[in-house]
Amino acid sequence: MSNNPLKSTNIMGIETIIQEIATILTNRKETLCTAESCTGGMLAAAFTSIPGASEYFKGGIISYTYDVKNNLLGVPLEDLEKYGAVRSEVALQMAVGAKEQMQSTYSISTTGVAGPGGGSPDTPVGSVWVGLTSPNETYTKLLHLSGDRKQIINSAREEAIRLFRDLLNRTNH
Repeated sequence: MSNNPLKSTNIMGIETIIQEIATILTNRKETLCTAESCTGGMLAAAFTSIPGASEYFKGGIISYTYDVKNNLLGVPLEDLEKYGAVRSEVALQMAVGAKEQMQSTYSISTTGVAGPGGGSPDTPVGSVWVGLTSPNETYTKLLHLSGDRKQIINSAREEAIRLFRDLLNRTNH
């Protein structure tokens, strides 16, 4: 087994998808940023793993705590305390907040429960929300992932990248 954190067992390797995204963003002169909780920077690391990433990748915020989600991304503290961080609204607010903070064309956010603890009956381990923003579209998607902590984080990262590629392919420029 490889130690490469970007290695994928899927038909189309994650490196290929990242290169495709990089090419599209660079050609369009558009930018991307990330706001991550459960993926802990792995999403940003994937995008910066290829040469020339500074042409399209603005940066990432690892917002593991409520105060960072609130202070840097604008997620209302009252919402976090009342409902928790693993929900659609928080993923959306994280993505929008990062996009605004970094003045980026697009953003991706992740918030979820990677385990092994922290889950609940309503939000079991493996529940991950991905938030996506573009100039014309903003949405979230709930992922139900399985495996150990590392597998859940890697799966969340890969699915977020695939969802973003699909978003890019839908946008006409």
